[in-house]
Amino acid sequence: MTLLRAEEIDKKFGGIHAVRNLNVSVDNGEIVGMIGPNGSGKTTFLNILSGIYRTDTGKVSFKNEDITKLPLHCIVEKGIARTFQNLRIFRNITVLENVLIGRHHLIKNSLLNVFFNPPLSRKIEKSAYLKAIEILELVNLEKQKNELARNLPYGKQRLLEIARALMAEPNLLLLDEPTAGMNPTEADALCDFLKELKAKNFALFVIEHNMKAIMSISDRIIVLNAGTKLKEGIPKDIQRDKQVQEIYLGKED
Repeated sequence: MTLLRAEEIDKKFGGIHAVRNLNVSVDNGEIVGMIGPNGSGKTTFLNILSGIYRTDTGKVSFKNEDITKLPLHCIVEKGIARTFQNLRIFRNITVLENVLIGRHHLIKNSLLNVFFNPPLSRKIEKSAYLKAIEILELVNLEKQKNELARNLPYGKQRLLEIARALMAEPNLLLLDEPTAGMNPTEADALCDFLKELKAKNFALFVIEHNMKAIMSISDRIIVLNAGTKLKEGIPKDIQRDKQVQEIYLGKED
């Protein structure tokens, strides 16, 4: 079943045509990868899907609902969460507190509850805490829950950002360069974790420059070049494609 469908997406910045007539779909329980040279429009497209940018033309549907013009917080509430290429965690608070922030839109507490219905307030807070612990166990960070985020190794800081996104209980996770800055061991561990998420029926849309990583996790790969879809297919076909090889390696003389 198709979870997300982006149809004829077009985006310009002044005279720069960042994305051209792009069509992309993601099914339930599927990992779709997107690759392409720097400046090919990958992050612009991700920003459109997550509500940071508005598309000039085209339509984005999620669970058969038009979300094209929804603001970012509404898109999160619909079930789409994301991470960023540049790590965005709160370095000076604990791992647990970082994860709890990812659930803010689902915590229906209020000052009225705090003052006039303390048992309900405590129940809501406990539920959020237990969910955070569950997510931290999923990413093997439960033992570091009281550590300041800045004290984690870089690879675990990346996992923390994903954990915070998972606290929103998304159906679709958008990942922008999740292995950026990781060493090979950290990158392999992250890929194993993303495969585990897929096994739990999460859908993932992943932008990545690490070819080994993206080829190992993706069901389908989309190749973007100058804002246009150059190719789409299964990893082994993309690896063998001459046009794809040329945009990365150049042509033989």
